[in-house]
Amino acid sequence: MPRACNNSPLVFANDFKHFYCRYNDPPCVKLLKLEILTTIATTASVGEIVEELAEYVTDTSTDVARACVSAIGKMGVRVEEGSRLVVEQLMKFLEVDIDYVSAEAILAMLLKHLARPDFAYRHRWEEGDVVIWDNRSTQHIAMADFTGRRVVHRVGFVAEPFAA
Repeated sequence: MPRACNNSPLVFANDFKHFYCRYNDPPCVKLLKLEILTTIATTASVGEIVEELAEYVTDTSTDVARACVSAIGKMGVRVEEGSRLVVEQLMKFLEVDIDYVSAEAILAMLLKHLARPDFAYRHRWEEGDVVIWDNRSTQHIAMADFTGRRVVHRVGFVAEPFAA
């Protein structure tokens, strides 16, 4: 994705309609535009963008259709004020008679649910810290919020499956 969108998404926020997909755009261009729209969505634009992307789920490219549903879900996480609208749209996708659209909608809702702040543990690293977690039931994302050198040792264990 263009670095300018990642570094300064608000620069393009008012021009979001320029990134709408045209029917004759090749799939690779559509996928790039979806990434950009997801990045530049704001409280003011999320409604219009979600409405536009909802039209793309019937695209002839399954990759584009799936990416549209995923992009809508990501906007619900990024733009908290638009999350109700996003969930409503994802629920509508469950009624669409296209299996992969319904599957992506379910995944997007699960990811939105998992991204809730009350499910997160945020570690503030200090020298000498040791952190251990169980990958079977934990999502992990490393943040570049430290200075200096951090040494990570990954260890795997054979464990019993969770009891049902």
